[in-house]
Amino acid sequence: MRPSAPPNPFPTSLAWLVALTLVTPPLAAEPSSDDPIRRDRRLYAGTWQVTAIENDGEKSAEDDVKRLTVVNDDAGGWTLLRDGVEVVHGTSRIEALASPKTIDFEITSDDGKGQMLLGIYEIGERTRRLCLRSPGEWRPGEFTAGPGTRAIMMSFERLP
Repeated sequence: MRPSAPPNPFPTSLAWLVALTLVTPPLAAEPSSDDPIRRDRRLYAGTWQVTAIENDGEKSAEDDVKRLTVVNDDAGGWTLLRDGVEVVHGTSRIEALASPKTIDFEITSDDGKGQMLLGIYEIGERTRRLCLRSPGEWRPGEFTAGPGTRAIMMSFERLP
C-alpha cells in the first residue's frame, strides 16, 4: 500500500498566485503615461509668450506685455523674462484633477524669495491661462480679474 500524499493546503490557483508573487519583482509605483499631472507638466514645458495681462480690472499695454516670456521645465521650474533678461524664477506645483485646475507658485529668487502665489490654470497645446493672486492672498475660484477681484489674469501662447 502506497502512502498518500498530504493534502495541498492551497487550492491550485492560490498556489500559482503565491509562487508568482515570490518570483516576480514588484511593479514600480510610477505614474502611468496618462497621469494628469505628468500630462500637464509636459504641456507646460517650453517657452511661452505673454499675450495679455489684467490686474484687478486694469489691462496692461500690449507693448509692455509682449516684452514678457516665461520658460517652464517639466519638473515645475519657471523663469520670467523681460526682453530676454531674467526677472524672477521659482517652482510650481499643480493639481491637474482639481476643478478648476490649481497651481501654486513659489518664488525662489530676489526679494520675493519664499513667497507663494496661489492660482488656477487652463492649458492646451498652444495656449494657456492663469489667474492668481498676490502673495498672502487666497486662491481665485474663477478666471476673472475685474475691478475689486484683487486677481491677476494672464494669457500665453507657446513659442516654437
